[in-house]
Amino acid sequence: MASLRISAPIVSVFASTESERHRVRGSYLEEISFMPKLRVAFCILSAAAFALGFGQRPAIAQADAEPPAMPDILLVTFDTLRADHTSLAGYARQTTPGLVELASGGVQFTQAYAPSATTLPSHATLFTGLSPPAHGVLANSYTLAAEHTTLAETLRARGYRSGAFVSSTILARRQGLDQGFDTFDGGGLELLPADEAIDGPAGPIALASVGRRADATVDLALAWFRDNRSHPVFLWVHLFDPHEPYFPPLSAGDPFGATESDQHRPIEVAKRLYDTEIAFADQQMWRLVESLEVAGGERGLLSIVTADHGEEFLEHGWRGHGVHLYEESIRVPLVIRWLRSVPSGLRLSNPVSLQDVVPILHSLIGVPSRAPGPKAPRLGIDRSTWSDWSHEDRPIFSIRRAYRRDGLVKAIPLEELDGTAFGIDIPTAGQQYGVRRGRWKYLEAIEQNTPRELYDLDIDPHETRNVAEAHPVVVGDLSSLIADWLARDRRDVQAPSLSDAQLRQLDALGYAEPVSEKPEAEPLD
Repeated sequence: MASLRISAPIVSVFASTESERHRVRGSYLEEISFMPKLRVAFCILSAAAFALGFGQRPAIAQADAEPPAMPDILLVTFDTLRADHTSLAGYARQTTPGLVELASGGVQFTQAYAPSATTLPSHATLFTGLSPPAHGVLANSYTLAAEHTTLAETLRARGYRSGAFVSSTILARRQGLDQGFDTFDGGGLELLPADEAIDGPAGPIALASVGRRADATVDLALAWFRDNRSHPVFLWVHLFDPHEPYFPPLSAGDPFGATESDQHRPIEVAKRLYDTEIAFADQQMWRLVESLEVAGGERGLLSIVTADHGEEFLEHGWRGHGVHLYEESIRVPLVIRWLRSVPSGLRLSNPVSLQDVVPILHSLIGVPSRAPGPKAPRLGIDRSTWSDWSHEDRPIFSIRRAYRRDGLVKAIPLEELDGTAFGIDIPTAGQQYGVRRGRWKYLEAIEQNTPRELYDLDIDPHETRNVAEAHPVVVGDLSSLIADWLARDRRDVQAPSLSDAQLRQLDALGYAEPVSEKPEAEPLD
């Protein structure tokens, strides 16, 4: 079994306080594994916090006929949060009590899909209502073109004060998502400019530029909210914590037993650390929502909480995200809450996409629909008919991030587990597309020369049995849907030029480019 020693350098990604700097000097797992009293105290405090923070909510009324015209609007995006690791989905570990509380006063979409298993393309879709082929952001190194109208721009034109607080270099200002925001706070986190030389004790890139903790980001967002109460506000908060490296803050304790390393395989340790980071980010999300609802006054608060993509743990041979379009990579939570203005506790099971969020929000607050066009957002809602606004057979499309060359994407080592790499190397060539329609999920990568994939999600929700050969008509129909979608949405874009330093920085986040080597024969589990 691989050593579970935590190596220090990558921990410095989040080392911003004295306690965190202390943690960098030693092993995270080693440090908390000999603190059983701290774990007990954490559990007691967590239970108390739950009772105090979650048990005193006022009774939630059903939707009124006429909502306030301009509510405060909060958008929270979790990075790397797969839907089936949330308490909303019945996950065994209590990772997201905050999301459960949020959904009890709003609408939960139980089958929501990200358009890509990559951060920037999914966020660009979330803010424009356009698919990745239409907005042209096909990987994390791309930039959203100024020609596209973002949600922030639309709301600012209606009198909103807008602020964004992001926690990762991938969403830095230079990537184009700052369009329409009066305040855009990335904490100094930027994708390194192409001409910047990187050196120093941390190695070839400055790991401190990768991300910041959810509590720090939420603190800044709350301060901004307090300072901008004279206007209706649109606030976007991005929480990076579930993304690798899996380093929960020391204050989170070890609620899921990651330190019991002798009892678990390394991949199970990674899952438990991942779940701990989800729980920490969820706690901070609920702190934000509850604070804004209390402070919102008569305007009220319309909250939308979702994620940009999921995370794989060897279900299909890969640990991480970006290379596949399976359910664990693109199924995400999606909850909309607006007390007294949307139904409480409603669960909608028909498939939806992050592409639907902009038109849904427009419909809720009365923003006129865009003029009809092939690339315009396609779907709004009627508040009186939530139960049937999205039909089961509506196609939901997805696209793998664009790689700069063909080859093998190497398994990603986890520095927090002493450099252990899980899974197999994944061959990539050209582009891969997916479509979900009704019970069927279809994947194709024509240039990759791999078999087309078809899964019946009604009887095979984990996509373990490819039934493409048994259903050629279904394969043909769904392939034609993808071709029509691309003919309608695709625009010509050029991949940006990147320096070696930029490539290394993306590589440190798990977004490595393929190499030309033969795949390893057996996965490590």
